[in-house]
Amino acid sequence: MKVTGKRAVAGVRHALAEAGMARTSRMAGAEPAGWIATNVHGSTGFSVKPNIPMERDKKAVPGELLWHVVVSGKPHMRYRKYRWDGDELHEPVNPEILLPRIKAVFERLGIEVRSVECVGHQTMFDDDVNYNVVTGHPAWLEEYKPKNPFARCDEPTLAAMVFRSYPSVDTPPAPLSAPLVGYVRDGVHFLTRESLEKLVEVLAAQEQAAKAEGRATTRDYSSFAMFGKAPRYGHATLSPEGEFHMTVPGRPACRTKPVEIVNHWGDLVQVWPMPQTWMEARDPFRTDVPFLQDGEMRQELSVPTYEAQFGADAPWAEPAPAVKPGL
Repeated sequence: MKVTGKRAVAGVRHALAEAGMARTSRMAGAEPAGWIATNVHGSTGFSVKPNIPMERDKKAVPGELLWHVVVSGKPHMRYRKYRWDGDELHEPVNPEILLPRIKAVFERLGIEVRSVECVGHQTMFDDDVNYNVVTGHPAWLEEYKPKNPFARCDEPTLAAMVFRSYPSVDTPPAPLSAPLVGYVRDGVHFLTRESLEKLVEVLAAQEQAAKAEGRATTRDYSSFAMFGKAPRYGHATLSPEGEFHMTVPGRPACRTKPVEIVNHWGDLVQVWPMPQTWMEARDPFRTDVPFLQDGEMRQELSVPTYEAQFGADAPWAEPAPAVKPGL
C-alpha cells in the first residue's frame, strides 16, 4: 500500500526529530499539510507537491517533488538579536549548517535528494526555520492527490476522528479541542467508548452554559432557529447498557449500539458505528482522548507505531507483530 501525502510528511517530521532536528514550537505554522496545490508557495508547514518552478525560464522536471519542512533553529545555529520598530527580534546567521543533515534524513528514507535550501525563518514568536527539499518521487509514496484522502487497509484502522461540516451548518456538532479516537473498517466509521464519554461530557458542559445564559436547549431549538438562537451543538447520552444516543440541530438523530473489533495490535475493542455522513478520519493521528493499544491505555502514539497498521511500505513503520495476542 502506497503512503499518503499526510502520512509521508508526518513520517519526515518524525525522522527529522529522531535525527535531533525537531520543531519544538507549539504555535501554528508547521502543521502536516500533506499534498498541497502547486500554486501555493511560502511557509506551508510540512508539505509536499510537484516541483513547478516559479521562474518562467525553468521547466518542471517530471516526477520531481518539493518538500517543505520546519526545524527549530536555536539548538543548532548562531543567532543575532536586533531591534526594529520597537520590537526585539532574532534571526539565525548560519541556517545552512543543517543542509547536509536534512539531506541525510531524506536519503535514509529512500528519497533521492536533488537540492536543499533555507527559505525563511521566524524573527519573533519562535525559532522556526523553513527549508525546501527538491527530490525524486520515492516508490513508496502515492501519486499526487491534493485532496489528501485517508488511507484504507484491510483491517480496522485506528484513526483520529472529526465531525464533517455540512454545507448548511456553520458549526460542528461538538466543541472539541482535538479529534476523537475511532476506527475505520470497510468504509464505516466507529468511535470508542472513551470518545463517546468525551462527547457526552463536552456537550453536557455546553448545554449547561447555554441554560445559564438563558439560551435555548437542544430539546427546544426549532422555534428559535429563525432568530439565530438555536443551540450550536447537540445533546448526547451513553446508557449503562451501552446504547449511545445523540441529537444535533438540523441533523438526523443517532442511536447506536456497540460492536467488537480486533485492531492491528490484537486488542479486542468495543466501538460504536456512526452515521456515514457524520465522521471523517484524519492523518496524522492526534487526539486528547485515551485509547487502547497493545494491551495498554495510552494518550499518544508514535508515528512508526501508528504506521504499522498500513503495511511495510513506509520506511519508518514498525514491523507487524508476529502473533497477535488473543487471536
